[in-house]
This record gives sequence, C-alpha cells and structure tokens, in this order.
Amino acid sequence: MTECDIRNWIRVNNNALICFGGVTPTITPDNCKVAVARNKDWISPVLNKDFQAWAEHNNTVLTPAKVKSPRWKPVVEGHVKIIPMHILMDMEDMVFYSLDDLSRVLMEKVGAEKRKPWNVAVKTPF
Repeated sequence: MTECDIRNWIRVNNNALICFGGVTPTITPDNCKVAVARNKDWISPVLNKDFQAWAEHNNTVLTPAKVKSPRWKPVVEGHVKIIPMHILMDMEDMVFYSLDDLSRVLMEKVGAEKRKPWNVAVKTPF
C-alpha cells in the first residue's frame, strides 16, 4: 500500500479476508489514524465511519488494539514472525529470475502455512 487512505485501507482489509478465506467475528486493527479516529480509553474508541460501515457490511466487530500497551502486541508480533521464520528461510537458497516466479513460490509457501493446523487452546465452560 503506497498511500494510506480509507479507500486503500478497506481494499487491503478486503484482500486479507480473501486470503484468510472468510471473516472472523472480531477484527483487531492497529490504531492507525485511517482506521481509528480516537481511542483514548480503549473502552469506547471512535472509528472511521467508512471503516465501521465496512465492518457492519462484513458482519464483524472492530476492537482496536489498546493504545500504548506493549503487552497486547506480543501475540500479533509472534504471528508476524511466521513469514521470516517459516517461509523466507525455506526460500533462502532459491534463485528467481522473475518477480512472477518469486510471487508464485511465495504464494505456494503461504498457502502451505495456512493449511497447517493452528495451535489454539479452546476454553470450554465445563
């Protein structure tokens, strides 16, 4: 994304939903100005009206990340590490002669990573 405006923000989020294969009940965006107009107390953030309309259209709830609170970031940062640790390291010795070849292999690796089961602990009420 070369320009961070609401049109591009929504496009990027639509692409993410396509990549993930659906919409989650809750989406936690970062506190960038294009998504969140104001988030002083975290309890009642003021969201960009177009982004809120996008969420309603997709039947999801936006809960922006807590402001200036690093303890909320480790989970997200841990997931981001999947790219360099599991995908790019496998590609380290590969040679590509075109951007199309690189993109194809990268998407194959991302697809394989997405198909792996998630190690998620589910709490039950019993």
